[in-house]
Amino acid sequence: MVQVSTETDTRDRVIRTEAEVETLTEEVRKLQAKVDKLLAYVEQARGARWAFGGMAGLFGFAGGLGSGKVLALFQYFFSK
Repeated sequence: MVQVSTETDTRDRVIRTEAEVETLTEEVRKLQAKVDKLLAYVEQARGARWAFGGMAGLFGFAGGLGSGKVLALFQYFFSK
């Protein structure tokens, strides 16, 4: 029967644990890069939403002004 010393067994466990920690650390780095990329996309989408909202407001305002003038012209020409 081969007898394994406690010191050798503990050293082997530490080596395996260090290898697992390195693997997990690399996985966390990859996940962090993916999360950073997703957050950048969310920020772009948020900016685009504000831009489209602003443009819709401007077009709505301009359309309101234009429709008021068109209605005034209709009333002027067709009220007689």
